[in-house]
Amino acid sequence: MTGPQPTSVNIVGPHKIGKSSLLWRFYQICRNHRQYASSRYAVIYLSFQDGECQTENTFYQRVAEELRKAPVIQAKPSLVTAFSASNWERSTFAKAIRLCEAETILPVLCIDIVISNKNETLSCTISANNLIKRCGRMRIHYSSL
Repeated sequence: MTGPQPTSVNIVGPHKIGKSSLLWRFYQICRNHRQYASSRYAVIYLSFQDGECQTENTFYQRVAEELRKAPVIQAKPSLVTAFSASNWERSTFAKAIRLCEAETILPVLCIDIVISNKNETLSCTISANNLIKRCGRMRIHYSSL
């Protein structure tokens, strides 16, 4: 995670081989590691295994809610305000992520998705990819069936 270009990592494989456990462990290590717990990284974990990711805006809202709880975000009132918007759409989220970039904070998203409804998963995956392309520097790691 220390390279100049953010990277997305997908963990894909058969049911019940430990993809979610691996992603959760990665999140725990990052959250507890001194370098990643520093003022530069906002590491969050999101599970969409229960089908909560129905729309792109719902995805942005869930990510923003979790980022708002990150200690590095909590330490900066302007970022708390940015991630407390009432209407989450792509442009709102992009502004908040750009503010992170201006503050030299790198959001790291660990997203756990189960492919049970192809439209649901596709929406989350497209949103994750759009975050990188449209919203600035960010790292996304996700697990899917």
